[in-house]
Amino acid sequence: MSERAQRELVPKIKLLEPFNYILQVPGKNIRAKLAEAFNLWLEIPEDQMALVTDVVQILHNSSLLLDDIQDNSILRRGIPVAHAIYGIPSTINAANYASFIAVERAQNLNHPEATSIAVEQILELYRGQGMEIYWRDNFACPSEEEYKEMVTRKTGGLFMLAIRLMQLFSNNKDDFSKISAILGLYFQIRDDYLNLVSKTRDQAVISDLEGQLHSFLKHLNARTYHRIRRSVPLLARFWYFYMTSVYNLQTLGEEYTGTLRLTRDRKVPTKLHQLVWLILHIGGEPLALRALGHAESIVKKSPSLTQPAKDVLLKCVECFKGQAPLLKRIHHFLFYINGKYYHIANRFAGIKYVLVRHWLQSDSFAGSFKLLGKLSLFYILFNGIQPFLTAEPQGPDKTVQTITTQSVKCIVCADQIRNPTATPCGHVFCWACLCDSLNYQKACPLCREEVQSDRIIFLQNYV
Repeated sequence: MSERAQRELVPKIKLLEPFNYILQVPGKNIRAKLAEAFNLWLEIPEDQMALVTDVVQILHNSSLLLDDIQDNSILRRGIPVAHAIYGIPSTINAANYASFIAVERAQNLNHPEATSIAVEQILELYRGQGMEIYWRDNFACPSEEEYKEMVTRKTGGLFMLAIRLMQLFSNNKDDFSKISAILGLYFQIRDDYLNLVSKTRDQAVISDLEGQLHSFLKHLNARTYHRIRRSVPLLARFWYFYMTSVYNLQTLGEEYTGTLRLTRDRKVPTKLHQLVWLILHIGGEPLALRALGHAESIVKKSPSLTQPAKDVLLKCVECFKGQAPLLKRIHHFLFYINGKYYHIANRFAGIKYVLVRHWLQSDSFAGSFKLLGKLSLFYILFNGIQPFLTAEPQGPDKTVQTITTQSVKCIVCADQIRNPTATPCGHVFCWACLCDSLNYQKACPLCREEVQSDRIIFLQNYV
């Protein structure tokens, strides 16, 4: 790189530090996935598809920087907001700078209408955001139609931007504005609803505690923080529930929903009872896996056991390690059928929720939940008998539909690895087993390191 290019690059990197800061924690990447889905109809080349996705993602992330300032947010994706680190002026400048970079990328599509489409949709985005801010600051309650119009502009605008840019290079000129508006409404209403439900109310405080713990440990001892930083989310959750549930105080979520925690005989749990629940709730699965790992180590090192006995015990340990997802499925089945013990820790600890605001109770959804329970039971039984129903192909010319390995077994299902898939931490599992595990908890089933679903890697040449 020439000296002149280096001189031009350094200021750009510094100016975009707030923008790059929020990119360190990836989001759900919904807009890129929707663009890929629409491309099944539009069928544009991959290079142009990549540019369109780039434009939309840059605009989305730059809008998040401004949203956090306008909403006085504390955390974004579990980390402190960018303007709390870099200041409001630098963050606003980075957001605006990134927006114009997106327009520049739209020009790189080499289509005369690309820039005008990008500008039109950016204007719609700011109009929608401005309407929401106006209602909030002026204590004005919008009508349902006004709310839908705002969402169509704010959230659906970026969906429509991707579609319109893609259609510039596609023979499919169908009008997708209606489905874009519906998708925008779905995501915005879902987010607004989650801001009201009980779990989100608890999570907001837990996220705040997590941010404060990160900051405190960094200043206390950098080495200690580096060693335990992955445990900070667990510490924050433990501290929150310890200061509320263990002392028989309602959490914000319980207060909002009007529920109390009682034992099976409808008595107030003791502190010891609540502490047992808390340990199971926060660290039950990791502790169980660690105990099984310790047992496995003892069996391997035991001089008094014969090798056949060791093999049997080790197979039992591997089998127990892989039963966590099955245990959760059975718990969900029982919860849907009986409506008791929302969390699996509540079932083991014998603590259930009792609704004190009886006028809020409704049986209108009981049938739907029981249907979910029956479907869950069918899924459990189907997975259980599937290995016996799958006939092994015979003969030398048999074809295998899934990639398997004879040398390594998946610790989740305790069987040969099928369609081997790796986590960022380097552990390998079956594709189906890993995806199923990540649906319950975003962590590696073996080492418990945090893993996002879009970061796992399918290993096509794994032997």
